[in-house]
Amino acid sequence: MYFLIAEMALVDHMYQTSLAQFLSLFDQSINTAAQSPITSKRIQAIIDNLTWIAFRFVSKGLFNTHKLLFVLQLALKIDMKKGIVSGNEFSAFVKGGAALDITQVKARPFAWLPDAAWLNVVALSSVSIFTALPQQIASSGEVWRKWYDEEEPEKADLPAEYQGKLNMFQKMLLVRALREDRAMLAAMDYIVESLGERFGESSAADLEESIDQAGPTTPLVFLLSLGSDPSSIIDTLAKKRKIDLKYISMGQGQEVHARRLIGVGLKNGGWVQISNSHLGLKFMSEIETILMAAREEENINQNFRLILTTEPHEKFPIGLLQMSIKLTNEPPTGCRAGLRRSYQLLTQDTLEAVDKPQWLPLVYVIAFIHTTVQERRKYGPLGFCIPYEFGTPDFSSSIQFLQTYLYSLDPRK
Repeated sequence: MYFLIAEMALVDHMYQTSLAQFLSLFDQSINTAAQSPITSKRIQAIIDNLTWIAFRFVSKGLFNTHKLLFVLQLALKIDMKKGIVSGNEFSAFVKGGAALDITQVKARPFAWLPDAAWLNVVALSSVSIFTALPQQIASSGEVWRKWYDEEEPEKADLPAEYQGKLNMFQKMLLVRALREDRAMLAAMDYIVESLGERFGESSAADLEESIDQAGPTTPLVFLLSLGSDPSSIIDTLAKKRKIDLKYISMGQGQEVHARRLIGVGLKNGGWVQISNSHLGLKFMSEIETILMAAREEENINQNFRLILTTEPHEKFPIGLLQMSIKLTNEPPTGCRAGLRRSYQLLTQDTLEAVDKPQWLPLVYVIAFIHTTVQERRKYGPLGFCIPYEFGTPDFSSSIQFLQTYLYSLDPRK
């Protein structure tokens, strides 16, 4: 599993993970796995627990576009090890018909079948269970076109030749061959079937959990994307815990102040947030040296936390990335996960701030609308005058405006 995690650094330089971090997760999985006097059950419990712990640790530091890639690779590696997925099937899934030439294969039997889909079908026929697939499509065109035209073919019944005879991965192969636009949705069904439903749920990184997991010499690195500033979340959590939070943004001449804040924090505690760390890459290397030296000292304050925010940068120090806990702050996919994240931005004091019956229902409405418009960001400016991110500050401002408005209402109403 460690090699799979390490390979994510090939996708993005910022995904660097060290063997020491993985071994720490391994120790944690042993300590928290269900106990059993039966050796085989105890080993399986540790394996399942390690898979879940490692998945959560890595996925909270991945951008949304890469999370599905990681969990799909995880499911495939496990199933290939178990023998559920063969090497030939894996190759057919990855390559499809990309290596074939449409002029060198048998002509497609119907005009409604795109060339790319037909090449995928021909390539898939190299898998034993699909050997007769090209001939079956040619001889039963109406049946296959009906399935091809389904709005959700991954959920529809397959033609009779395959209905009830394929496992979830083989069904995904068929969807990937003929309806490539639905392949990722079929992949999600496969992930849930292979690993469990909790691996298929999209969730935002839990800052509170990560703060507790980190130590004074383990920095938290927020990987920034457009409109994903985590400052308000960090500030809210610091106020909730009554922690002294010092903030500084990197730029020309800011290294001196940042160095002083870290030194004071290691001695007296508190949190230090250094924003836009990619603007001070040389100082990031210095931070790595400071934290490594602090690990050898005994008098550092255990309540100190260092939080860095940075845009992805290929020259960001690898050592600092490998010793850190990485987080992203992008909105999660799906309304349920989005609503959960929106409510995580609200403290209990905020929810109890207004003693009016309209308050909580209207907070829910704002959270629901915020989640909806964030889900629509994938369509770009469609439906709006200009492209807009609808980020966390917009949600916080809307809640604040609502609170102010309700305070101003006549108390008799």
